[in-house]
Parts: sequence; C-alpha cells; structure tokens
Amino acid sequence: MQDILTWEKVEGPATCEKLAGSTDDLYIHHYALREDGSVFGTLVDGSEPYGPFSLAGNGLWNVAGLAQSLGGMCLGERRLVVVPPRLSWPGIHDTIQVRAEKLIFVL
Repeated sequence: MQDILTWEKVEGPATCEKLAGSTDDLYIHHYALREDGSVFGTLVDGSEPYGPFSLAGNGLWNVAGLAQSLGGMCLGERRLVVVPPRLSWPGIHDTIQVRAEKLIFVL
C-alpha cells in the first residue's frame, strides 16, 4: 500500500496547448486498478467520458487525490496517478492506480 500521492506524464504533446485549471469544465476517460490488479472503474474510448467537473469543487470533490493530480494536465496528455487510501474514494481502503487516458476541455 502506498501512502503518498504520485503522478507522472506517460504521453502527451511536445508543447502544451492548454492546461487544466480550477475553473475549466473538464471531461475525462480513465482506467482504475486496485492493488490486487482488479478493475476498480473504467471509462475508456468508446464510452462517454466522466464529466463535466471542475477541479475547484464539483465532480471530484470527494476524491482529493484526483483533483490534486489533474491540475496542470495538458489537453491530450496521459497520466498515471497513484492515489493512496486517505486521498481516494470514500470507503476505499487500498491504493488505486488511475490511468488518466484523455482529458477534454469545454472551452
């Protein structure tokens, strides 16, 4: 079990066209795994992305680790986020790995 929040850029554009800000309306595709490798939740290409949400409060307010790790993400970037239990979904007691596959901005 990991007890610190980490994230890293896995793939993305060479130059950043737009960064996710606290007041942007965002949509995201993601793939989430528990420590044992079982799928926790997924919204991948071909399904409707999750949203709209903003990093300032609505949508991800109950998952502090995601709200913190998606700020400053570039349009078109892919990130791997490791969310420890204390910053995870309510009632979840293990570390969740989230691959943020696609971030879409509503401009």
